[in-house]
Amino acid sequence: MKLTFYYCLLLLILLSCKDDQTVKNKATTIDYFQFFKFNLSSFDIPATIMLPDETVGIGASFLPEVKHKEADFLWELNIGPYFSFLIEDYGDVKELVKTHKAKILDKQQSIYTMKLVVDEPELLIYERRLKTARKQNSEVTYHAYAQKNINGIYYEFKSPEAGHSKKVIAIIEKTFRSINAIK
Repeated sequence: MKLTFYYCLLLLILLSCKDDQTVKNKATTIDYFQFFKFNLSSFDIPATIMLPDETVGIGASFLPEVKHKEADFLWELNIGPYFSFLIEDYGDVKELVKTHKAKILDKQQSIYTMKLVVDEPELLIYERRLKTARKQNSEVTYHAYAQKNINGIYYEFKSPEAGHSKKVIAIIEKTFRSINAIK
């Protein structure tokens, strides 16, 4: 009984501690210890996002590079050769994740088998494998897809078509969960 009380007390103390490097979601608290806040406002997206720093161990030791043509609706964000994702402005189109999920799970149109790892209304993380491939790790790629309403405009955030390793996608998932609109 005493032990349960101490565990509950410890849990309450830990939950009451607040840190700038922590973001609380509905069910989880994400630690952004090896991340830094990046402002997308200068690239016409009124939002901030947490990006991995060089200590994460994925080759993200470079400064973030955002490729965007003026008056275009597509951005590419890179931090070194192993961390990249795309952002696209979809205006008032709301059902981006739902539409993408239906597209990737359409077995008649795909040469891949898909396995959903995270399936949320605004975020998908999935494993993709060629249907003809044997069960080898070299044939598997991981992908992330998210939508975010930023001041009334819906944006799509997605990994490149080629995908990434499981480790990089886990970091991209944290990045996508950190997107916050600037009012």
